[in-house]
Amino acid sequence: MLDDQALAVHNSHELLIRVLSGCATKTTDVDLRGVEMSMLAFGTGSRGCSPSTACLRAVEEALNLGWRTIDAAREYGTQRLVAQGIAAAGVSREELFIITKIPGPVGANASRYVEDDLAQLQMPYVDLLLMHYPCGEAWPQPRDGCNATEDAQDAARRLATWRAMERLHAAGKVKALGVSNFRQEHLRQLLAEARVPPSVNQVQWHLGYHDDALHRFCAMNGIILQAYSPLGGGGTSTGRDGGIALDDPLVVAVARRHSVSDAQVALRWSIDQGVAVVTSSVRADYLAEDLAVLRFQLAPEEVVALSRLHSAVPAVRIVDDWPDVMMPSVALACGDRNATSVPLGLEGDRTLARSATLQGSRRQLSGDGALATTTVVESSRSAVLAWGKAGGRHLDLPANDKEELIDALAGLGDLLAAGVASRKEMFVTARTHGGPIGYEATVQWVTNLMLSSNSSLGGWIDLLLISAPCLHGKDACRADSASDRTAVLDTWKAFVKLRKLGKVRAIGVANFAVAHMAWIIGEADGDGRLEHGLSDDPPANTSAICINQVEFHLGYHDDALQIYCDRHQVTLQAGAGPFAHAAPPPSNPSLVAVAAAHNVTTQQVALRWALQLNVPVVANPAKDQDDLMFLEPLFSFTLSAAEMETLSGLALPSLKANYS
Repeated sequence: MLDDQALAVHNSHELLIRVLSGCATKTTDVDLRGVEMSMLAFGTGSRGCSPSTACLRAVEEALNLGWRTIDAAREYGTQRLVAQGIAAAGVSREELFIITKIPGPVGANASRYVEDDLAQLQMPYVDLLLMHYPCGEAWPQPRDGCNATEDAQDAARRLATWRAMERLHAAGKVKALGVSNFRQEHLRQLLAEARVPPSVNQVQWHLGYHDDALHRFCAMNGIILQAYSPLGGGGTSTGRDGGIALDDPLVVAVARRHSVSDAQVALRWSIDQGVAVVTSSVRADYLAEDLAVLRFQLAPEEVVALSRLHSAVPAVRIVDDWPDVMMPSVALACGDRNATSVPLGLEGDRTLARSATLQGSRRQLSGDGALATTTVVESSRSAVLAWGKAGGRHLDLPANDKEELIDALAGLGDLLAAGVASRKEMFVTARTHGGPIGYEATVQWVTNLMLSSNSSLGGWIDLLLISAPCLHGKDACRADSASDRTAVLDTWKAFVKLRKLGKVRAIGVANFAVAHMAWIIGEADGDGRLEHGLSDDPPANTSAICINQVEFHLGYHDDALQIYCDRHQVTLQAGAGPFAHAAPPPSNPSLVAVAAAHNVTTQQVALRWALQLNVPVVANPAKDQDDLMFLEPLFSFTLSAAEMETLSGLALPSLKANYS
């Protein structure tokens, strides 16, 4: 007997999905106002399918396996590769369902965009055209979205764009129309004016984040919800970072019951609610596995149970072709975070003295091996255990203080021994000591110190970062420094090797400016591997930068760097606490007012501001253990667009000028 919620899910499933019998397998299709679309699409916008020959091969392989729906967009830079992959597979246009997108509300320019898309795709029409974002004309879009009731100019542009899309539909250039990243208020405005109503809204949707109210609204108005990042991933104007680990006990139990993989359960959970999915991989085995989700169904009670899963701390998916690399979006800074040299610019970087909120004294390693002193939190060991009990699952280990490192790892051991969490549930970030330390030193450090000396790590590090782009002790990190560039690339080569060996799951950098990131990105060949690095398997892009951990807070935020990272699919992480040097103090009137409006602390407001900009954070609570309990309310409120604008305006102009 189904309960009311299970029955509602079952009825929604029957209403939205029609299962058609094929020759050998079931193909699940959905009706887009007279146009049939598969519930499963192959996506070409992931990091693994970045513009390279790997994407061409993936398209060809997907088509050979039986995929027929392809999701593309001009912003992905892969449409010409899609055309080449289709030609290589020899599949006729009539067998395919092609989705593409215009960047946003571009008005009458929509026609020009679509003509260019058709030329790139080498076809006379597309099956589904989406308006990629509801606001702005450029890509990437504002990460905090746009409010339909507050921006009349964007509303007018959306309508003008939709009229142009309707003309393309009437001309036979497009068979169906839709949108992406639209909230309910955007859809209401559009439905009130549209002559051809939208058939699809493509949004973030997965076990860790699903907007059930938006889903119901779309179903009531004949709009199919289509999920991107269906295994968990990046935040947008309609979603947020988030994810449920695929080895969650419930997911594993359901997978065993159906003799399928954990990822297949996560995908089928969406499909069984009438949510179409866009998934992507450059690996043939994953492509075949994803396609096989059309061959089984979950029981209604399983869908309900999976829908009730929640992630205490949303996570960011930082490696696209390795679904279980999920980084919790809030990390605890262990130890020496409060006295760190952070090179922010290229010509005159300087050491930032962190706020002295911690007590006690520890010995700190200097660049030449001498000992210096710094203030640190009372035992990192007890702080780590308290953090875990509060729901924290991400630890950012100290790089410069060996004693604090030992304490933090001991705290991790205590946490695991107490049964607070398993090692797979914990995410551990480590950074090199002293910047780019070279190939041999990196391999030795990770193998001997990080793995052999403490069993609590379980044999791997989740994220390994180069702590700075220049050698320790230098006053500036110049983009034209040949020695620094060589040291970075040698260290990065070791990172790639360690990841291939399974000792490190994801790799990144810290305190890198745009020019420094280009040292690594510019060294990648067409398949995204280092020219002097590994040339054999694995097929995943093992040399991609996953993270750039930098200073980012209310007092200083490099928006140009964030845009650059977005374009290169690198997650920007705020490495300094919310009240780091030059940040507005907790007593700032604007901060206090926003905090009072939401009944939260000013620290929670400062952290929430970064998270809503899709920037994961490293938090550095004061020594009071109660401050470690801020996680639960941190995700229970949302800052308005006006509050986000006010808080973003608190950055100091003089600091911006110095670091620009």
